[in-house]
Amino acid sequence: MEIVTYVLEGALEHKGIEPSYEQKRFDDGGMTNQLWLVASPNAEHGSLTIHQDAHIYLAKLETGRQATHELAADRHVWLQVLRGEVSLNGLPLKTSDGAAVSDESLLTIQATSNAEIMLFDLA
Repeated sequence: MEIVTYVLEGALEHKGIEPSYEQKRFDDGGMTNQLWLVASPNAEHGSLTIHQDAHIYLAKLETGRQATHELAADRHVWLQVLRGEVSLNGLPLKTSDGAAVSDESLLTIQATSNAEIMLFDLA
């Protein structure tokens, strides 16, 4: 099973925070057919720490499989298709496409081919 390494350099949420560097290895099996939290403000669920009101997820979706994401009020999503093809609430997207989403409560990401995605849940 492949181990994937992700690196984040500290972004500033508040003035005076020292820039930082964090590196972590994630077992890519954990992100197969589900959104896997890889970065968050409080290192939730073993994710990398970022100093922003954002949660970053990765997923590897097999053809025909889907992942869902609930959006809280006043939150926004940026979905980036890293590889493959998906539909986002019925909107077709392919490699390198991105989509900004607001005013939705539930996102359904359906793989129309094997796909890798990155989802940013933002304030």
